[in-house]
Amino acid sequence: MMNEVYHPMNDLSRDRLRSKWGRVLLLAVLMASSSISRGAEKDTQSGSAQGFYGVANEDGVWWIVDPSGARLLSRGVNVVRYEGDHSPAIDYAPYGRAAEAKFGSRGVWAEAVVGRLQEWGFNTLGSWSDPELYASGLAYTHNLNIARSAPGRPVFPDVFSEDFATTADRVASEQCAARRDDPSLLGYYLDNELHWGESWHSDQGLLALYFGLPEGSPGRAVALEYLRSTYGTIESLNDAFESDVESWGALSRLPSLRALGPQIESAQRAVQSRFFQRLVESGAITREALVDGSRRMAGGSIEALNQARGTSYESFEDAFAVRPMTPVAEELRRVERGFSGRVAEQYFRVATSAIRRHDPNHMILGVRFGGLVFEPVARAMGPYVDVATMNEYRTLPGRELRDLHEWSGRPVLVTEFSFKAKDAGVPSDTSASIALPTQRERANALERYVSALAALPYVVGYHWFQHHDQPATRFISTSATPA
Repeated sequence: MMNEVYHPMNDLSRDRLRSKWGRVLLLAVLMASSSISRGAEKDTQSGSAQGFYGVANEDGVWWIVDPSGARLLSRGVNVVRYEGDHSPAIDYAPYGRAAEAKFGSRGVWAEAVVGRLQEWGFNTLGSWSDPELYASGLAYTHNLNIARSAPGRPVFPDVFSEDFATTADRVASEQCAARRDDPSLLGYYLDNELHWGESWHSDQGLLALYFGLPEGSPGRAVALEYLRSTYGTIESLNDAFESDVESWGALSRLPSLRALGPQIESAQRAVQSRFFQRLVESGAITREALVDGSRRMAGGSIEALNQARGTSYESFEDAFAVRPMTPVAEELRRVERGFSGRVAEQYFRVATSAIRRHDPNHMILGVRFGGLVFEPVARAMGPYVDVATMNEYRTLPGRELRDLHEWSGRPVLVTEFSFKAKDAGVPSDTSASIALPTQRERANALERYVSALAALPYVVGYHWFQHHDQPATRFISTSATPA
């Protein structure tokens, strides 16, 4: 808390925290203030007006520059949508029903919501917001979902294939061409929380996934070439992975890395275990919440979780168990991270080239990393994007934001963060945001986090997740009773 600095929170009576709208107002006012550490945003011109949003570094401080040339911090809210989030357990969206009952139409709702956001000091519509709000006067961001648009929706597409290049061009043609002259567009996200090798999506890294592609796949050929160039001799590869492959030709005939022996699957599980351990150590989530939340999201079925991730765990506890990092696991993590940089360079080159063919005017806002980022990926990304983006759920900004900036050389936009309170009366154990005992502690945590962000010279904004509450019944339980 920085009591010596004026903050709008000081004008709010603590008693108003007891009311729902008092809490909402407090949260909005806290987010809307950028004067805590960096100073108020400037109305002075920052170079010549370009007609579109851009970024600038002035005296070591990064800013977003608006179409008129004024500099600002992007203060946004994600998922500003009339429909709200659908809940499979009850087969409707509670927020959508409430909005329809209160406002009667999307147009009336839009006018009220935009007016409220502007009054609270927000200036940006975050990811997944209603396209009908794009002309509201607020800046808006747009998620292209290029990798997730690949045919078959793989864990990660073969970015070396013609199919990926075709997909990227199709997405850019459909979604960017019509927006190329829109001054309200802040920029494009390429994707959201992709699997760069260590994540909740799979216990197999990109090297393993590409090695397992069908014979003749461009990505498989790149994976095999990468292993050969990394180890030089098949004996060196065997020493590294405790395998006994006879030759490079024999290696190319194996259907998967796991065919090298059971030690590979054990190593993959250990690497993923270390990823979850880092999340827990960061304070973003507890291991119990990982287990319970995944159980609810999978409807209580470990088979459903295994199918979604391509894993074979025996239980939810087994999926999140702490596993030792063996020498094979350490080596696998090292070589997987190196390969992720190779894949990232191709991904960013192809995806951004497609966008620039159809829209040369707007910023490219990275890929919304999911809390952790690997150095080879960030370095590969730097030359291709205007802003690096990360979703971060922590009590204070983590070192990952600094690393992302230093490795990529780009300013950073925090594209998701939030805190939740256990006294809200609904379950709060199925999302990434940190659960605090009370609304007051939630507001205090928010002030500390945003104050710390505003003090970082490479941060150009922050977007709260999300505009309306996600329904407590958004997952189906095994008992068919709303969870």
